[in-house]
Amino acid sequence: MTPSVALRCASLLGALIACTNTLDPSVLAAGDAGDSDGGDPLATCSLFTRAQSEYVICPQQLSFEAAALDCSRRDATLAAVGSADENDFIATSAFSITNDNLWLGGTRGDDYVWHWPDGSVFWRGGPNGAAEGGSFAIWVAGEPNDSSTVTTDPERCLALTATGNGWNDRAGSLYLPYICEHLLPSP
Repeated sequence: MTPSVALRCASLLGALIACTNTLDPSVLAAGDAGDSDGGDPLATCSLFTRAQSEYVICPQQLSFEAAALDCSRRDATLAAVGSADENDFIATSAFSITNDNLWLGGTRGDDYVWHWPDGSVFWRGGPNGAAEGGSFAIWVAGEPNDSSTVTTDPERCLALTATGNGWNDRAGSLYLPYICEHLLPSP
């Protein structure tokens, strides 16, 4: 993201979005990737603020890619979680709106290195891997395992589980609610 003291303007697929320096939970997203007509508008998301971040929790279920694209329209990214307190805040806020697992911003490559949208690494390996340099991670027991019971697609994307508030690797083609994060300028 660009440094932010100035107001920002964003556009996606030619749709002009109002300038803002804060998240707008009422921004409507285009349909999921691959929709020829742009899809139906999404339900309004809910705004939560904590420390130096604003979050919007969106109950509409999208693929990981479409959720990341919607966050980008909001001048945000899928959320990166840096501490147990932040994970608890996100879980408490999210599960007051939805009872489903939801997309966070973590992804992995073929080398099983997990990183956040800003490129920072937080985990290396599978279920017996390790947090990178003191990074926070709260995987459900046996995760990340790259093994799905609902699809043969690889599990390269991170989801917060609705039970236990832990993390699970999921296939990005699955449709889940999601949470966007926008970092606020320092005071």
